[in-house]
Amino acid sequence: MARDPVKHAANQRVYYARHREEILAKMKEDKEHTNEVHRKRREKNIEKVRAKDREWYANHKEQKAAYDKIYRERTKEKRHYMNKWKQIDPKYAEEYYKNNKDKIIEHNKKHRDDMWYKRLHWHTQRFIKKNGLRPNKCSICWKESKRIIAHHPNYDKRNEVVFVCQWCHHDIHLWYIECPEPIDLLSKINKDEEWHSDKSI
Repeated sequence: MARDPVKHAANQRVYYARHREEILAKMKEDKEHTNEVHRKRREKNIEKVRAKDREWYANHKEQKAAYDKIYRERTKEKRHYMNKWKQIDPKYAEEYYKNNKDKIIEHNKKHRDDMWYKRLHWHTQRFIKKNGLRPNKCSICWKESKRIIAHHPNYDKRNEVVFVCQWCHHDIHLWYIECPEPIDLLSKINKDEEWHSDKSI
């Protein structure tokens, strides 16, 4: 006898409702296992994977540029949604700020506290550029690159960075590959420089 699809779907919903926590835990475990397998496979064949990535980008530059352009257009309204109502009613922004001043100040303060690491990155880049500390080789793959990134292995040690290329930096955050010994930026200069040592920068 053929299975009733409506009844089967209803039974599936009942089963999921009863075993929701177990199902979600199993899905999370399977996802972590899959990510670990892919990470080990990538580390084992890191040079082949990077060569394949570079080859794809070299052969699809126009396609990638076209996709980026479409993405920017698609998200243009979302990125500029805050200016939309200002153009419709310029006085609305002023009235809204007067009526919600405390709320806005609290939100901005929380946003600044949450985004302290981005300001740290800005100060680090400024410090490196000012003192000419950026090398032209990656400290992991030892290949020359025009885009060398200063990576912070530990945010508690603000002046210690590892200079890596964009490909290795991607692997550090995505696949958690091991970083070499970080460099102390202050030890590379012969003069005292002001450095921001707290999260209030």
